[in-house]
Amino acid sequence: MGYELIHDTIAKQIFNKASREAQTRRKIEKYIRERHQAFVERGAKLTTDDIEYINPYLQQINISPTEAMFIKRQQKANRRKRNRQIALLLAIILVLAIFSVITFQQSRNIADKNVAIEKQKSEVEQQKQQLENNLIDLLRARKEQTQANYNQYLERGMGLMAQSKFVASIPEFRNALQVLEEYEKEREGISDSIPIAPLSVSSTLADSLILVAQSKSNRKERFEELIKAGDAQVQRGAYSLDTAYKRFQSALQLGYDDKKALARIDNVENLMRTAFRSFVEAANTLFLAEGYDDALVRYQEAANIAAILGLEDDLVLQRIEDCKQRN
Repeated sequence: MGYELIHDTIAKQIFNKASREAQTRRKIEKYIRERHQAFVERGAKLTTDDIEYINPYLQQINISPTEAMFIKRQQKANRRKRNRQIALLLAIILVLAIFSVITFQQSRNIADKNVAIEKQKSEVEQQKQQLENNLIDLLRARKEQTQANYNQYLERGMGLMAQSKFVASIPEFRNALQVLEEYEKEREGISDSIPIAPLSVSSTLADSLILVAQSKSNRKERFEELIKAGDAQVQRGAYSLDTAYKRFQSALQLGYDDKKALARIDNVENLMRTAFRSFVEAANTLFLAEGYDDALVRYQEAANIAAILGLEDDLVLQRIEDCKQRN
């Protein structure tokens, strides 16, 4: 009895499975007929999903030769379409690969050029720095030579004064002043690129000695010489106006021709006021551009003029301190 029950159960399972497979085959056969009919009526082709859906059952179903030919043609058409898609994809990949290679090569070339440019810039900067160092060395030597020449002329002049040769001593003191003026002119010519340290000596001593020597010689001659020297300093420009002012003041102190001396003083004061404004404007421009070394030179010149003329210079003095702090 138990054996028959098991047999009936297995038989039922086999029947049910066979029934499901038969239903599936009929479903596929119907689907193919409908798709074929749609192709005949509307030209609707099988999709890749359609072919993948019916492929597993092609050997198990009963369809007409026309339907079988329809499926075979659709399979070939889909394979050709897929092959074209693959070929297109490969072509795109190849184009992208070629473009990537070209882009990489161009980037590499640009990088190589940039490296070469940076190297060239570095070499130029090194050469520039070397030239600046050489120039600084030359200027340092020039400064030391100027100071030595200045002291030598002073010693000669004072030696002549010791011998009561006052007239003869004056050219020596003037030569001392001349070497200082030449040095200052050279400094003015290159101060925009390389700052030069000021001399450790000044014209004050030479000026004083000239006055002493002149006081012991002909007053008229001394006066005309001072006026001439002052005029020459005025011609030299803004950087020499303070020296011109001193020359004219010295001429005034002789009491020979006060009207002429005062006219010169009045003129140079006007020039110094104009120079003061110019120095401040130029220094402000350089200060805003962070050119603190060059701005400092001009602020100091402006402060010197302000001290002589009694001008308001609080801002100038503050900027001098700012420049020194930022160097």
